[in-house]
Amino acid sequence: MVLDLDRAEHAAYADAFRAAPETAETTEIAGATCIVVRGLGSRMFNRVLDLTSTDPLDEIGDFYGTEPWWVSDAYGLGPKLEQRGFVGDYGWMKFSRGVSPRRARSELDVRRVDAAQAQDFARVVVDAYGMPEWTAPLAANVVGRQGWSCYVAYADGEPAGAGALFVQDDVGWLGFAATREQYRGRGAQSAILAARIEDARQQGCGTVTTETGELQEGRPSSSYRNIVRAGFREVGVRPNYRAP
Repeated sequence: MVLDLDRAEHAAYADAFRAAPETAETTEIAGATCIVVRGLGSRMFNRVLDLTSTDPLDEIGDFYGTEPWWVSDAYGLGPKLEQRGFVGDYGWMKFSRGVSPRRARSELDVRRVDAAQAQDFARVVVDAYGMPEWTAPLAANVVGRQGWSCYVAYADGEPAGAGALFVQDDVGWLGFAATREQYRGRGAQSAILAARIEDARQQGCGTVTTETGELQEGRPSSSYRNIVRAGFREVGVRPNYRAP
């Protein structure tokens, strides 16, 4: 089950990166998917997905070059990675739930958007995560793309919150969750979560999954609380290892 959840997440990231070649790169090496946004140095974006063996690490390292990069370890390679000099980093808690309805209220206007509103969606993601403007295609280009459903919460016509659903087989992955700082605390994420869960149900999914950073002392996480409040259960922490 955990691998099914990881596959949905990994498929979503790979598809989003392929949709934004002006910003991101992706390549396949020995069955692993390597994604990177050069110049950003981000644990979220510079990752190796679905790595099942440490054998291709040298070739993977050549692909990343001087960029920092991480392995999202879904296959228990931790001890072997550490032998190669990798260091355990901040892990991500995986969550799942069924598609029973989730009730949520917000004063904001939550809408499913298409390509005409792609810049609204990207504006929220870029602003909320403090990303440089040149990364906007990574969010904008999934809006209206096959397999994706994207939502924006508006406050008096201004894009305030965002979130996306990506469907693979019968699993829906929820990502790109973001709220611009000045609009936080107004229920945007709860409402967008509810909308995406219902969307997944209507598309025939039996499970929805998402992830956020694991709980650690000194690292408050409103995302973690929102996810649990929406009825998700903790599946387990997936480790991340930083390359030497």
